[in-house]
Amino acid sequence: MEEEKLYVVAHPMRLRILRVLEREGSLYVNQIVEKLKGEGVDVDRKLVSYHLSRLLQYGLVEGEFKLMNPSKGYAVAVKHFRLTDEARRILSRIRNL
Repeated sequence: MEEEKLYVVAHPMRLRILRVLEREGSLYVNQIVEKLKGEGVDVDRKLVSYHLSRLLQYGLVEGEFKLMNPSKGYAVAVKHFRLTDEARRILSRIRNL
């Protein structure tokens, strides 16, 4: 299973997403997209959602619904993602290679 997780993390987009979450903490999909675009990565919401689903599947991120209160309109439930301890351990190992 460990090799599978390393394979999942080795994908360039997933690694970028993990590093954004490591740096920023808990974010929802649109925030992750904006952070990646700020780094010069042209990516859309659907692609980030796909990769987050793969990271969830392997226990590298976890998601929690939170209410977001926009300045206009009604509160909306959005899923915030954050790294698991397993993901932090793997990222630490990668940095030490």
